[in-house]
Amino acid sequence: MQKLLTTRKTMGLFGFFNNTSNEEERKTLKVKAPHDMVAGESFDVGAYGALWRGLKSEDAVTKGETINAICDINQVKIELSALEAASEGEEYIAGDHRANNKLYEYTLTAPAKGVKQGDRVITDFKDVISKKITLFSKNENQIAIPLKGETGVEAHITEICATFSEQLYEATNIKHFKLETSTNQKAKVVIFDDHGNSNSAIPAFGVAVTGGTMIMGWRGTNGRGPVGNKILDAISDVAIGPVVCSDLGEARYGIRMHTAMSSFAASDLDIHGDSIRGLLKNNKINEIVFTGHSLGGGIACTAHPIVQAQILGHNDSKSAKKWIDFNKNLTLKSVVFSAPMSIVGSGKVIDPQGEPIVNKESDDLLKIVGENTTNLIFGCDLVPRGFSQYKYVAEVLDAVGSEGKTFINKKAPPLLGTLANGFVDIDEKVQATKDMGEDDIVPAIKNFRHTGKLLYYKNEKAVPISLDDTGPIEDKCDDTGPVEDPNPNKKVLNHYTYKSYELPNRETDSPNIDALSQAHDNPKNLLASYLCTTIGLTKWMVPEEA
Repeated sequence: MQKLLTTRKTMGLFGFFNNTSNEEERKTLKVKAPHDMVAGESFDVGAYGALWRGLKSEDAVTKGETINAICDINQVKIELSALEAASEGEEYIAGDHRANNKLYEYTLTAPAKGVKQGDRVITDFKDVISKKITLFSKNENQIAIPLKGETGVEAHITEICATFSEQLYEATNIKHFKLETSTNQKAKVVIFDDHGNSNSAIPAFGVAVTGGTMIMGWRGTNGRGPVGNKILDAISDVAIGPVVCSDLGEARYGIRMHTAMSSFAASDLDIHGDSIRGLLKNNKINEIVFTGHSLGGGIACTAHPIVQAQILGHNDSKSAKKWIDFNKNLTLKSVVFSAPMSIVGSGKVIDPQGEPIVNKESDDLLKIVGENTTNLIFGCDLVPRGFSQYKYVAEVLDAVGSEGKTFINKKAPPLLGTLANGFVDIDEKVQATKDMGEDDIVPAIKNFRHTGKLLYYKNEKAVPISLDDTGPIEDKCDDTGPVEDPNPNKKVLNHYTYKSYELPNRETDSPNIDALSQAHDNPKNLLASYLCTTIGLTKWMVPEEA
């Protein structure tokens, strides 16, 4: 990341907002000089999706030289192009495309007469510094989008799902999305709920519409967010208690779902249910696709059976009955990315006497959902192996344990890292975690399964193949798979042990951790059409302009 604006002298951000001196109101903007200038000369320049008026050159410069232009917040104005119409007081998006396939979008408030799409708008810089700008970058590393025969939905829908799943991590406003495919199909976000003050504890939820398809998406674990957000999302990830979901009605008896994921899904579907059903009717929707990445994908996979059960009439509550009218004209699909297992079913649910529960409605529901669900996963990613692939988890713990001290030193402040390494025996903790898992955790998680198909990419260049989740590895493993390989055609998830992967050949202190992280992000990042960064101007940070 490159600083957009920097102070003329060393100072804290709070000093800037307190306006303690004129000096502290003068920032510098990194731009390329539009012509030869003398020190102190005023000039205008196009940069960061806007025309900046009233900048001053710090020093004498030549045309094309990258300079730190003085940016006085009380003097500088920004000229933008309105990307949509808005009435007085309404927030709208303005900005411009850049030559290198990037688009900066500024959130502005419409003046007294409103604005029309395409209007040139001039605003004071000080009126936008507390807003956010959104940078959309066209994905230059996009790979071929899988076809309908592989995912169950048209290729452009899969692409929009990947883009939606990626942009949900950054969005704080319904306008912070650019859902446009490489073949120019577009989707419009019609519902966005970041849950306000509960945003750090409840993943954001959005609904988009394109043609006859509605896409419902949830944000995944927010590694890009503040520390509190990361902690609460991590708690949600491991809130794995398999619980009954009453929204499934008569089908609930033979199914258990991940506590947090199913609760988030049920809550959003209840809160926005009437709006969603109204959109279905008004837009003549014939297909709903549930989507999300990681935690968001797990939530989507629980939302699917909830809505399907109500459409089929399994739930006789007043609100559930509102879905029955859509029974004949609506198909439900799920296309998720790097999602963990979130459902226990198909004879794996045990009654209080220790006997498997047999329930036809449960089996029929999961059959329908499974036939219409695809989870796109990549390489060595650990998350889709959670939760029942516990021996894979043990392999990963062994592999990353040796990198623990280096990782702590890299990611923690120097003093904290030193203290942590002094008091924590990484190898001991890894072994303790494995022992605890065998004794306490495995019985609770071993019956989770993926419902539906896994579309698996071994690497960026591989042709994806369809895998089934047949459960955990119960046999001793070698470097290529189970000794007693249940499927020599390599069509089952548990065939691919962690030891069978070759890590990317790059110099790094934590090759296993880096490879796992990249593998987890890859499905959405390689398929999304536009990647997104939402930038708080108060942090004075944007990607490098050059």
